[in-house]
This record gives sequence, C-alpha cells and structure tokens, in this order.
Amino acid sequence: MHPANWILCWLMVACWLHRLQPTPLVFSALLLLVLASLRDRRRWWRTLKRLRFLLLALVFVYGWSTPGLRLVAWLWAPTEEGLRSGALQAMRLVGMLASLHCLLAGLGHERIFAGLYTLAAPLALFGAWRERCALRLVLTMDYAEALLAAPQVLRSNWRAWLDGDDGAPVGPVRLTVLPLSGWQRGLCAALLAAIGLILTGVGW
Repeated sequence: MHPANWILCWLMVACWLHRLQPTPLVFSALLLLVLASLRDRRRWWRTLKRLRFLLLALVFVYGWSTPGLRLVAWLWAPTEEGLRSGALQAMRLVGMLASLHCLLAGLGHERIFAGLYTLAAPLALFGAWRERCALRLVLTMDYAEALLAAPQVLRSNWRAWLDGDDGAPVGPVRLTVLPLSGWQRGLCAALLAAIGLILTGVGW
C-alpha cells in the first residue's frame, strides 16, 4: 500500500480515538500500546518515560479546571469529572502516539516523505512548494525522535537545543517519490471520505 494511504490510516485512527466513548477508548488504547511495544519495545517505553510528566500534567489540568463534584471537601481539591476527562485525554494522546510510533517504525523516513509529498499535491495549486513542506515535516519528526532517543536529557543545554547550537550532526535525507496507481487513488479517496465522516460525527 502506498505510504500516503498509510498516513491517512493513521489520521483516521487519530480522529477515531477522539470520537470514542470511554470503554472502547480504553480497549483501543491498550491494543495500540501492545502493537507499539511489539514494534520496538525499548524505544516506545523510552518515549513514554519522557512523556510521563506531560501526561500527568494533562490529567491534573483537567482535574482542577473542570467543574464538577470535588473528591474531598476542600476548596482546592480536583473534581471527579475533571480527573476522568483528563485521564481520557491522556489515553487518547497515548493511543495517537502509539499509532504514530507504529507508522514511523513501519515506513521509515523515505516512505514517510513520499507519502507526505503525495498528500501535499493540492498545495501546488496555491503556489506552495510541497517538497519543502514535506521535507520540513520529515526533518522535524527526525529531530524529535533523536531527542526522545537520547540516553540522557541535558537540562542545562536546553538553550542550545532551541538555538540549534548543540552540535548534533545532521544526516543526509534521501528524497523518494512513489507513484500513486489507480486503485491506490481510490483507496486514498475512500480514506479521506471516512475521515470526513468521523470528523462530522456521522453515525454518532
């Protein structure tokens, strides 16, 4: 299957996770966690370890900002509805990251670029340079993956990361363009239609 269709499948899964109710969301997130672990367990759990504080912060932000029944009779206590909503949002985020991990591990950077290049074809109508758009997305994912895979986070060097002065070597990027056949175009249109139906809430 063409990489563009795989990317659309991931986007459909991400939209689908956003629409799921709590019970099917839990089972779907757990299934994606298992699949991500089977792909590359070490890298996946290292990614989760780096994101644990973000996930906890998401739960607590919802807990203290969502009105509802407080856990205890204290003014500053979080609400049950807030903690539940925060936990569900954290599970959606974990599910999206797990599915993205499977996508990146299965395709690789060259096929990811080919898929993004194909999906960015409509930008040519507005004079946009889709080669640069696709390449920048691939380089961003590459750099983010390199930071997550680093053996130790040097917190004192965060300004160098932002300024690009960390001295990390930049490897060459090979650009590959894959043609889109007739049945692949049909599948691409079907996936786009499915994503549109999910976003518009048809059937819910």
